[in-house]
Amino acid sequence: AGAIIFSTNYTRVDQLQGIGKRMPVTMWCFALAALSLIGIPPLAGFVTKWHLVSAGLEAPAGPFGAAGMVVLVLSALLTAGYLLPIVTDGFFPGKDHIAERREVGPWMRWPMLVFAAAAVVLGLFPGVLTDWLGTIAGGLFT
Repeated sequence: AGAIIFSTNYTRVDQLQGIGKRMPVTMWCFALAALSLIGIPPLAGFVTKWHLVSAGLEAPAGPFGAAGMVVLVLSALLTAGYLLPIVTDGFFPGKDHIAERREVGPWMRWPMLVFAAAAVVLGLFPGVLTDWLGTIAGGLFT
């Protein structure tokens, strides 16, 4: 979002019609981040939601565990409801839309690419990070 604001001065969602044609790298990174936030596999957000669901099913919380599951599903649906229209409008603006390509510079583009790649890599291989964090947490809380 910061790269879009920096490049275009657009601050409202209704101004993002066709932004995927103007800034494809930025919008692909945004789309990966959006799908990760929703919890779509194989992205890192899915791993997080999976661990939350697993913990909710294993906990002896009774109705609170079930309520947590409902909240988790509702939050994923709400996240999809407000992020996916931005992605679809950005990539599919309609026939009459003409956009000049104007991507942000490499100092803004590379961090977005690194974090988008991290969302995919950590979704595909979550054990690397979770094992390392588990070791750290085990040392802190024992």
